[in-house]
Amino acid sequence: SLKRAGREFSGRRGARVLGVTNAIFEINRYEIDSGRAFSDLDLADNAEVIIIGSKVREALFKPGEQALGALIDFNNRPFRVIGVLHNYERFWGTYNTLDWKNEIAFVPVTTMATKVQRSDRLSFLNLKATDISLLRETVDAVSNVLAQQHRGIIDFNFRTNEEQLASFASTKAS
Repeated sequence: SLKRAGREFSGRRGARVLGVTNAIFEINRYEIDSGRAFSDLDLADNAEVIIIGSKVREALFKPGEQALGALIDFNNRPFRVIGVLHNYERFWGTYNTLDWKNEIAFVPVTTMATKVQRSDRLSFLNLKATDISLLRETVDAVSNVLAQQHRGIIDFNFRTNEEQLASFASTKAS
């Protein structure tokens, strides 16, 4: 969980803290409202810095209180807040379908590997094809690289937006 000054954020899905590179902002369309993204130095030094979602900010800080530069506790370690993400809203009735984007925090992937998980195993890898016509070719190329890295053991799988859209379309048609 994420904690600060007697306050705690756990969210509906728990405190989702992901180790990422700055590519997450383009791939998953996140915007930083205040502060900054990770620097090359943050990644190289396994820096204890964090970028928080708007719901995390709301839970850990009082209205009007400055989040940037403050320390919050993650995994019993102090992390300095360097960015706050945009608040995302798209309502379905009274339910904000984008709250999951607000209930998240990011730390450098290198920090997550060395100081939090103490393992360089990735849970997932987000990629973006430069052109939809290259999607299948991109998936095949990445699959080949991963198979080589994993010594021929296929202990990974792929999920593409193309597959998600097809699933959504078939559900909607039902």
